[in-house]
Amino acid sequence: MKKNILTIAFTAILSFVLFLPSGLKAQDKSYWELNLNGGTSLFFGDIKQYQWVPVSNNENEWRFGAGLQFGRQLSYVFGVRGQALYGQLAGTKREWKRYFQSDYIETNLNFTINFNNLFGAKRSDRFFNLYMITGVGLTQYNTTVYELGTNKIVAMVGNGHGKGIGGRTLEGILTVGMGADLRITDNLHVTLESVNRGMNSDAYDHWEKGFPFDVYNYTSLGLSWRFGVGKTKPPPYHNTGEETPYYDDYNTDTTSQTEDVITPEPVQPGQQVEVLQIEEQQPVAPPVVVSDTASTAQVQQPKQPVKPDPEYRVQIKAKYGKPLSREKLSVQYNIPIDEIMEDRHNGYYIYTVGSYATYNEARDRRNVIRNVNGIYDAFVVAFNKCGRLDKLP
Repeated sequence: MKKNILTIAFTAILSFVLFLPSGLKAQDKSYWELNLNGGTSLFFGDIKQYQWVPVSNNENEWRFGAGLQFGRQLSYVFGVRGQALYGQLAGTKREWKRYFQSDYIETNLNFTINFNNLFGAKRSDRFFNLYMITGVGLTQYNTTVYELGTNKIVAMVGNGHGKGIGGRTLEGILTVGMGADLRITDNLHVTLESVNRGMNSDAYDHWEKGFPFDVYNYTSLGLSWRFGVGKTKPPPYHNTGEETPYYDDYNTDTTSQTEDVITPEPVQPGQQVEVLQIEEQQPVAPPVVVSDTASTAQVQQPKQPVKPDPEYRVQIKAKYGKPLSREKLSVQYNIPIDEIMEDRHNGYYIYTVGSYATYNEARDRRNVIRNVNGIYDAFVVAFNKCGRLDKLP
């Protein structure tokens, strides 16, 4: 019955790994991870003085272990990994005048469930993540039971009589526990995990009259290095208006244009080309008024021109995360630098020209920029006093 339970659990976990639903497969920042860890290894079984608290005198129950893990994060929520672990265990039962000491070699396959991403927003850049650990494995151990006070050997388990490495006793285990991950850098992380191992027998301490399954715990502090962690890609430049946006960080198909695009006719040798010029209306500065008072001649400063609301412009360029040089844009596209304006929108630096009260005026300037200045993806955007709008009004 015990072996059947272990077989069913192992088959379920293996099936989950091999036939992971397509909706849960690798997403942004899936990666490989190598983890080196060490910590306490404690036994919970029949030969133990107290149920939960280990004793440290009259045969100390505190023992230690060290392990190495290698795994793959499959998605924001699920990961799979394998672990090799070496540790020691001990237990004391004073009323029975018994104590034991042992060492074990463990290998396991387990998977993790990230609670932060399971119940919250899917993110890979959190400082702190809490996750569950569960899986199956094999442990191989040698145990020696002594008489308390005389140190006389009472019994031995494994030690050349088992089926494992060097005659160790071989048993299956189920692993269940919790872990916490602290992000130092994108690649370097610190982990704290506490995982219980439920064994497939009650023979670890050579006392089989109590609870039918012996359990031991490994609580560890680890250092992880992640491989294949790429830089976070900028979000797509999303625009819900009538214009087709220009993508600086992504390739776009510019073969389809709106119906009002001016397509230039082929130029014949010697033929003169007339270029459509769109003149912007320049605001007229108010006259300078000088007061009649000779002692305090005050000059009235000209007021700043009032921008239309909404204000239509032509966007010629966008760059995620860091600005571009307006001087280079001016030289590249033959546009005066004082006409190129820089703004921020959704993490992008955007560059626009013109200032128009109507969409039709901005559209005419856009057509000139596409056909004369060679910016084939230029498009009309709208601004108000708060900044660029996501949709044309």
